[in-house]
Amino acid sequence: MPETTLAELTRFALDQRGEACVREHLTGVNTLCTELLSVFESARGEVFTYAPTAVAGDWLYAFETGGMIAANRDLSRAIPVEGRGLLMPVETLIEARAEHILQRLKELPGGVCVIDDYNPRWGDPLHGGEATAFGVGEEVYHLVTAASGFDQIADVLGWGDTIWHGAAAICRPDHEPTRAELSSPEGLRALARTAVEISCTAYDREGFVNWRRIDR
Repeated sequence: MPETTLAELTRFALDQRGEACVREHLTGVNTLCTELLSVFESARGEVFTYAPTAVAGDWLYAFETGGMIAANRDLSRAIPVEGRGLLMPVETLIEARAEHILQRLKELPGGVCVIDDYNPRWGDPLHGGEATAFGVGEEVYHLVTAASGFDQIADVLGWGDTIWHGAAAICRPDHEPTRAELSSPEGLRALARTAVEISCTAYDREGFVNWRRIDR
């Protein structure tokens, strides 16, 4: 079960600063994000986030800053590490993000989600992600569906997220693609053009920002 559920969070609509965050996140990264940026720029949509209810105002727009989760500001949680000072475990909303993606996939018949994995190159060890992974050139991606379940979606998000980047696109293709079909730039671009929602890691990886298409 999710450690932090969507029911414990508040959905906040974001203004043009949220749009700028998504645009920057998708610019100049990889094949998937380039095509998603074209969808984002050409389609009508809304930008929002989920955050603890106490978070509001300027906190919502500090996309590169951590601390939105109260536990991460509680220094009493720091663990002494001999010779290295203190180690602070960081709580995130990755479980809530996975829950949201799973809910949306269940709402969309035939829906799939493609998640980028920025750090490894195709052919590198993938730390358990082989069942979902595919490569486009040297780029690594993962394909999940509602049947993948919460745990696998959360794991894939964890593998793919870096502090500065992590993109997931919920798509609604006319058929469920195989990983082999997506292992070419055009195959991946064709799927990305059917995106109905884009999720980007934010808040120093503690949370996420979503764009949802509303023109269809």
